[in-house]
Amino acid sequence: MFRAGSTTTPPARLGKTYSLRELAAAGRRLVPLTHRAGAVWLFRRLDPAFREQIMLTVTQANRCRYCSYVHQEWAIRAGVSDEEIAQLENADPATFDRATWSALAYARALAEADFGQVSEEISHEVAKYYPARGRRDIKTVALVMSIANRSANTVEAFGSRLRGVPGSESLPAEIVITSALLAVSPVLIPALSLVLRKSPQRLLREMRAVSAGASPGAA
Repeated sequence: MFRAGSTTTPPARLGKTYSLRELAAAGRRLVPLTHRAGAVWLFRRLDPAFREQIMLTVTQANRCRYCSYVHQEWAIRAGVSDEEIAQLENADPATFDRATWSALAYARALAEADFGQVSEEISHEVAKYYPARGRRDIKTVALVMSIANRSANTVEAFGSRLRGVPGSESLPAEIVITSALLAVSPVLIPALSLVLRKSPQRLLREMRAVSAGASPGAA
C-alpha cells in the first residue's frame, strides 16, 4: 500500500508503479516461488478459471488497464462467465461461495499490502478453506500478477512522461521496464494473440484504445 511521500505514488488515472528498489524486492520474492508458478500454470494445480479470478482481482487492486483488458479476455477463454467477471468488478461477497471469496480477499489484501502482513481476520478466513500449500499457490498467482500489473503501469507512466505528464517519480524504473518490454514484445505480442485468438494488429489496436481510456470494441 502506498505511504505518504512514497516515490511511486502515481497520478489518480494511473495505478501502482514501481521504483527500481521495489522491482528488485518483487523479484527476490518471486524467485523462490518459480517452481510453484510452474505447477500452477503448466500443470494446472489451480483450476484455470479460479486462477483467472485471482488475477483479475489483483489487477483491480493495482488498477492496471492493460492487464484488466487482457485478463478479462483470458478469463472468458478459461471458462469465467461475463456474469462472474461483473461480480468480480462489483466485489460483492454475497455473490461468491465463502471459499472463493476468502481466496480473492486474501489475494487482494496481499497486493494492497505489497505482500507484507495481511489482517488476522483475512488470514484466518482463508486458512479455513485452503491448507498451507493452497495459500502459497494463491500468493504465487497474486505476486506474478502484481508484478505484471505494476510493470505495465510503469510502462504507461513512461508514455505519459513522454507526453509531458510524468506518471511516476522513478524515471530509471520507467526506462528499465519499458526497455525490457520492448525487448520481449516480438515474442509477447504473438503469444497473447494466440491465447486471445486475435490478430496482432487487432490486439495492438485494442490495447491502444485501452490506453486512451476507450472501449476495446471501439478500436
